Amino acid sequence: MYLREKFSLRTSHRHRYHYHRCYQFTNNSRRNIIVTKTRVMNSTTRNNALTNNEGERIVNGSCYCGKCELTVIGKPIAVSICHCTICRRLSGGPFSIQSLHERAKFSCTVQANDLWSIQSSDNVQRFRCKECGSPLYATIGKAKTFVVARSCLKGIEKDDLDFRAQHHLHYSQRVIDIEDDLPKFVGTCAPGRSIPWTPEKSRVQ
Repeated sequence: MYLREKFSLRTSHRHRYHYHRCYQFTNNSRRNIIVTKTRVMNSTTRNNALTNNEGERIVNGSCYCGKCELTVIGKPIAVSICHCTICRRLSGGPFSIQSLHERAKFSCTVQANDLWSIQSSDNVQRFRCKECGSPLYATIGKAKTFVVARSCLKGIEKDDLDFRAQHHLHYSQRVIDIEDDLPKFVGTCAPGRSIPWTPEKSRVQ
């Protein structure tokens, strides 16, 4: 199990930093595996969006009960609609929508016993609130990238350009057809491993 903890430290009268520490729990032992540092910026509201002094957008989110809170900064690396059987089973829906963020652009404020996690594949660790069961985020690539559930982010409208879905993943595993103009992939969209989905491929399957 991985746990991300946030704490603050003021290094001078002008500067304050947030530190994000990630723990790995194995056999009742705790190992500190990574610490990242982020400068805390004053936030302002521009065009109805909360931004920091660097002009990066700040988006907050939480689980259903509000016990677990998270924040993402700036535009996502990507926004995906995933149709894989794992995402469908764990979300309870016909597909899931999530945004990918760099580790330094993500923070989650929780207590150690507020999160429940599952290793759903070799490269993916998923976290949800232990109290209400809401899916929150997952880590991939040795916790270098944080995958945040769209359902827990606040203030994201359906036509929000920053968080608009960019493609469909694992479309060959879908349970419903989605008729849109977004690129569709048989499985992943990772460079060198992506296979575009076409109706012809669907008939062969």
